[in-house]
Amino acid sequence: MATQNRIEQEGTYPLRKPSSTVFVSTSFLITQVLMLELNIVKSTTTDTKITLDKIIGAEEIIGYPDIMVRRIPITDNVLNYAV
Repeated sequence: MATQNRIEQEGTYPLRKPSSTVFVSTSFLITQVLMLELNIVKSTTTDTKITLDKIIGAEEIIGYPDIMVRRIPITDNVLNYAV
């Protein structure tokens, strides 16, 4: 990515507004993913014991497709596009 040089502007161009927005959004996303990956590496390469508390049971997890997926209305054009 080139930036404007006020003295010699030949060869450099200002970023269009959508391009700069995409660049900032992508940079933010890459930073977030990097932080998550660093946390995964740190948590899997130490001898710290992690304890997990049970929040829901297997019966509730098995019932989620009935509640969340099968009850959502979908139009034919969306279904056709997905297929």
